[in-house]
Amino acid sequence: MMRNPFIFLLTVLIISSCDYFKPGSEQNPENGNPVARVGENFLYDKDLRGLVPPRSSSEDSANILNRYIDSWVRKQLILKSAEENTNINEAEIARKMQDYRYQLIVYNYEKRYIQEKLDTAISDDEIQQYYEENRDNFILKQNIIKGILLKVPKEAPQTDRVKVWLRSNSEADAEKLRSYAYTFGDSYLLDDSVWLDFDEYLYNTPFKEEITNPIQTLKRSTLLETSDSTHLYFIKIKDYKISDQHSPVEFVKAQIRDVLINKRIVALRKDRENEIFEKALKNEDYEIYE
Repeated sequence: MMRNPFIFLLTVLIISSCDYFKPGSEQNPENGNPVARVGENFLYDKDLRGLVPPRSSSEDSANILNRYIDSWVRKQLILKSAEENTNINEAEIARKMQDYRYQLIVYNYEKRYIQEKLDTAISDDEIQQYYEENRDNFILKQNIIKGILLKVPKEAPQTDRVKVWLRSNSEADAEKLRSYAYTFGDSYLLDDSVWLDFDEYLYNTPFKEEITNPIQTLKRSTLLETSDSTHLYFIKIKDYKISDQHSPVEFVKAQIRDVLINKRIVALRKDRENEIFEKALKNEDYEIYE
């Protein structure tokens, strides 16, 4: 039995990368000139080839090589200590190495297979259907709004017109506001068709300290304004949802899309696994002995 699980796991990881840690188990002129030794294991100059990017300065080259050599020595010393102080179960290490090899190979195979086969097109109808079937999984944990934020210097012209444009529902006034924001605004969010976290509107504004009850503010106000020593701040609230309500589907659209894509990936893996199994069964490629 292992006396130290940490050392055992470390040993497994080290041994599974033997080519890096043991490039030479004994000094041999054919391997080149040795640059470091730990016990009976040598690191040779040929093992350092390709580590330094082309056109590196001599100082950078030396630093890269020194870091590599130092890392090699440290890992060799850890491996040596682990081997000397741990009762290693070789069979268990072999099983873990085999499992690690399986995971690497299968991961790369599945990754390529999924890239070739996966249909990433998700329709709005699919998103809406998933949302309706799982509404209770989409409860808001924050207050969100559709709105406009504008921050302008106090010395900007026509600041009295900003509130008029914000209160207006005409496209002409909306265009005037956009033009004004682009010209004089130091910060702005002008797309009032997108749901965003209310805190995003308050961030880096005096509202952050002034609004102590966000839910009450949202219920009572459609236009917020404040100032500091240098700027005026405006927030127009077009629509809002408060925490613990069901999220609008638009707000969780990207999240639902990721879920549906992941479900397709899982299905592809399962289908491929079944295809391989059924083909092997048909061709009698495997046997299970009683």
